[in-house]
Amino acid sequence: MILSIKTQENIAGLLLGSVLLLITFLKVHWFLTSYDWVTSLYPLSIILGFFLVFFFGAKLVRIKGLYGFITLIVIEIFLYTILHISSQNQQKVFTKLPWQNIFYNGTANIMQYDPKLSEFDEALGYRYKRSVASTFSNLEFDTKITTNSLGLRDDEKSLNKPRIIALGDSYTTGWGVEDNERFSEILEEKSGLKVLNAGISSFGTVREGLLLNELDLDSCKMVIIQYCMNDYLENKTWLDELKNGKTFKPSFNKEKYNLRVKTNVALSSYTPFKYIHRYTLTILRRLFSKNFTLPKVTNSDIPEHVSLFIQGLKQIRNNYKNNILVISLSNSYNRLDPAFTNELNLQLEISGLSGIDILETSHLFKKNDIFYLDTHLNANGHAKLAEHLFKYLKDNPLK
Repeated sequence: MILSIKTQENIAGLLLGSVLLLITFLKVHWFLTSYDWVTSLYPLSIILGFFLVFFFGAKLVRIKGLYGFITLIVIEIFLYTILHISSQNQQKVFTKLPWQNIFYNGTANIMQYDPKLSEFDEALGYRYKRSVASTFSNLEFDTKITTNSLGLRDDEKSLNKPRIIALGDSYTTGWGVEDNERFSEILEEKSGLKVLNAGISSFGTVREGLLLNELDLDSCKMVIIQYCMNDYLENKTWLDELKNGKTFKPSFNKEKYNLRVKTNVALSSYTPFKYIHRYTLTILRRLFSKNFTLPKVTNSDIPEHVSLFIQGLKQIRNNYKNNILVISLSNSYNRLDPAFTNELNLQLEISGLSGIDILETSHLFKKNDIFYLDTHLNANGHAKLAEHLFKYLKDNPLK
């Protein structure tokens, strides 16, 4: 069977578009972390690839190529609309995409790699830039961020003799909420005690302890440590090393950090057909990749989480002797925060550590306390957490 010239042209156009898209799917990080001229080809390859596939694909099934291109635009608008309307209304509006949160996370801006807010740090890997006033934006929020001279998201006066210091990751730093909406600020206002928010996105117990050593502890009577299930990898990698006298070193150097920044900027910026590209990539990874998602934490994993966390508490105890209050906040992981706190109670009894309380928080939050797509606590969630902590302080006043 001899194909007509037009059919051959259509097949060639379809194959060329498919190859361009396949390269962007398989080599996404190569595109985004290579030389600038290669990076600039990434969005062009996506645009041209989808155009060729839909234009010539439509002609192969005897539809005008223009109609194929219009179909492409309609799909992109559909995906855009689902994410944007859902984010504005904080709920499923008319449908929910399979793997929607993973799709969204692949396009979201990441705070620790946002060049307006964060920078490389030799000791900790990264930290927030010192004394900046900027914004942190994603589909569900557009928040103002201010930092002090230590690169913490708090005002300058909070560095001087704080009574309470809050350590943690994105939950503590206040991902997606305004400065004055974070639980630390509300707790400070309610209690009249100076509270320093020392949370930095993605930090685990190891780096939280190292950061604490930089702070003024003379007047500190309580450290709040927020655990997240994704602290596990950092703790597992480094706590045994620290126990044996080694010094923590970030897993990447300045050059690799800057590549992560470059990737984050590219993925979080909008280019034509970004959503259909990312959703197609999500589907392909779901179908063909064994490493599509992080391994789920199960109840059987909790004892090791806790054991490592207790090692981290012991490291913190080397320099800080007053009260510690532990709270556990995690995105999902089967909502195992209560299992973590229960196990922590058991292991603390035999650890030899004292002056450590655990405050269960997982029962506090309902759907309207968490961002719909992002799954971090919103302003409602922070207010509830602050009230819960304030009640704890009233029952357990600082001495």
